[in-house]
Amino acid sequence: MSRAMATRAWLRVVDVANQPAETRVEVADRETSKADARAALCLANGVPPDDIDPATGLNVSRDAYQQARGSWVRFLSGHRLSDYVVRDCREAGRRWRELRPEWVAELPWPRPAACDTCDTPGAEWDATDPLHLPGTSQCPWCRRVDIEDDKRAKRRDDV
Repeated sequence: MSRAMATRAWLRVVDVANQPAETRVEVADRETSKADARAALCLANGVPPDDIDPATGLNVSRDAYQQARGSWVRFLSGHRLSDYVVRDCREAGRRWRELRPEWVAELPWPRPAACDTCDTPGAEWDATDPLHLPGTSQCPWCRRVDIEDDKRAKRRDDV
């Protein structure tokens, strides 16, 4: 695809994304237009139609999976984790598991060390906290809340 054609296609996606939408019907129409524009851009770049997600218009080919996975691996190894980064990485992995579970099974999506309950990165857990148990997937704060909830439930059952 020529550079001018790619620029026009990208500007079309941006134009569609910036259209105001007030009702749910307008929002749905805008999302459909964005998906169509993305799909056209993928087709123009030579992506086979079977490798384009019809709902989003995104490239879901094996190369796209490997590029996305590699990008997350590089990002997670080079940046300080935040709960936003952990959440976004898990969301991207969830989407790939829905779209192409066979590839995720073959080459697993990276899992940042974080609390399964609140997404707090493992590096931020207080190692001096008596409820800090290395190798677990729950931070001391969430473990404490669970213990207190169990105590409250036991008191209610005793009454």
